[in-house]
Amino acid sequence: MRLFRTWTRDELVVAIRGLEEGLTTGAQSVGYSAAGTVVYVRRADAISVLRDLYERLDECDGAQPRPRVRHVRPIPLRGY
Repeated sequence: MRLFRTWTRDELVVAIRGLEEGLTTGAQSVGYSAAGTVVYVRRADAISVLRDLYERLDECDGAQPRPRVRHVRPIPLRGY
């Protein structure tokens, strides 16, 4: 799913700063003046949204998207 397509660059920056402030203070919720409050169950959820926001910000700035790192677990087969 492609998120944040209709957001302006300024809205992306405000959202990124709000999430980063919440992560650095250890808060479980982040409040926005115009949008209310967002509550995260886990830190990983906030980091995932933050990653999507940064990707969209890079697209707005014209930067080349970085490939996502994929971890593939090798399964050894005996006898080969």
